[in-house]
Amino acid sequence: MKNYKATSAVLFITFNKLEETKQVFEAIRAVQPPRIYLASDGARAKKDGETEIVESVRNYLLTAIDWECEVKMRFSETNQGCGRGVSNAITWFFENEEMGIILEDDCLPCPDFFCFCDELLVKYKDDERVSVISGTNEFAKSREEKSNEYIFTRFTYIWGWASYRRVWKDYDFTLSFFPKLKEKMSPDEFLFPLKKHQIKKRWKKFKKIHKRKGSHTWDYQLLCLNLMNQQFCIVPKANLVSNIGFSENATHTKDVNSPNSRIPYGELLFPLQEPTPFEENLSFAADYHDVIMPKRSIFQRVTKELRRFYRKFS
Repeated sequence: MKNYKATSAVLFITFNKLEETKQVFEAIRAVQPPRIYLASDGARAKKDGETEIVESVRNYLLTAIDWECEVKMRFSETNQGCGRGVSNAITWFFENEEMGIILEDDCLPCPDFFCFCDELLVKYKDDERVSVISGTNEFAKSREEKSNEYIFTRFTYIWGWASYRRVWKDYDFTLSFFPKLKEKMSPDEFLFPLKKHQIKKRWKKFKKIHKRKGSHTWDYQLLCLNLMNQQFCIVPKANLVSNIGFSENATHTKDVNSPNSRIPYGELLFPLQEPTPFEENLSFAADYHDVIMPKRSIFQRVTKELRRFYRKFS
């Protein structure tokens, strides 16, 4: 989709990654969205030099917008973290927009991503079955969806995505609705078609977020909400967003050799054809979790925890 101009508003969430920010912003600039929202978390007090880096990111953004568009800014003076900082920015975005696109500073989209989101945001605007439109398909090469340009799944993928105010209004960072959820359905029903060890791990995470009234992440809460409402996330047949943020300095994506790092783009055929019948692709979620949550031996689990401990204190 060369020379495509976006029609949706874009929320761009940044922090302390100047080079990645520049790459993602160039992709946004290429499609010239009519409205852009810039959200920047504040520097951490105990991180030497981070204030200057955060300021350099903000200064770059303020001087790089060279097309006619409406600009809104939310620059935090304090550090809210990966959980509150991102979720608060998204809340701010949907207070101002009925629907739109969300990109973080390490999620590099191709032009097709914006066209994909624009088209489907309008198509499913009033369809309560659809909640999230994702741009990421980490298994596009290994899984060939023969006829459909996209699929439906209850599991959410947020490396470049779009959604609606009608969905985000029910987002709860603390998962206060978790007790009612436990009464409504069992973990096996809630997380079908995952395997037992995958269900246990996901359910334990939800329970932990509720108990601690929050988390250092924000996306598990969106996933839990989506599963509870039994709504669908749309996943494209081809990968449209590449995560360029894998590094030892990253908060979560530390494995530079991860197969999920810098996944190449694919192509879609426009206008998009809706999958028929309208139903969940259960095999996609099962295959995805088999890759990210394989069943590990006791030795593998202990080794993983030792590595995590070493990274934390080294």
